[in-house]
Amino acid sequence: MDFARRVLGPLLLPIIAKSAGIETKPAISLPWLKDPEAEERQKELKKLFDAAVTGAFVIVLSRSFRDDDNGRGERLVPLLDMIQHATENNIRHQVNPETFSVDVQARHDMEEGSELFNQYLKNEEMLPYKFFTRFGFVPDVNESGKTLLQKRDERFFPTQAPQQAEV
Repeated sequence: MDFARRVLGPLLLPIIAKSAGIETKPAISLPWLKDPEAEERQKELKKLFDAAVTGAFVIVLSRSFRDDDNGRGERLVPLLDMIQHATENNIRHQVNPETFSVDVQARHDMEEGSELFNQYLKNEEMLPYKFFTRFGFVPDVNESGKTLLQKRDERFFPTQAPQQAEV
């Protein structure tokens, strides 16, 4: 977060200040013209900036798709983001290494007008509570996350501690 603040601050702080209606003063100030409200404005601006940077990280973590085939990491793909999740997906996607575009193909013949389904991650790749915090739902569970937490569901609260590997 500190690195993001140092890099993005000079670019984003004026925009955030303007959108929040926070008046900014020149960097140089004379001691006898001290602004008593400047410190409070800076605190508010820092809080808004931190929320914006945190929100950006959340968007990338919850809306990005892994590109394992060519090792270039995760990327945002708005088209894939609009496709519904399903355990049995009917599409596959990969990044074309020559064009860096995303190729989406049907896994089998489909009738015209059929809905496209994607699988965000294989269920065994991520524990349910981590899946929930990243995507906002647990695959193949129709109850809300709030209900699962209130019931202390074993998907979020395992009854046994994970086994430690022997050394």
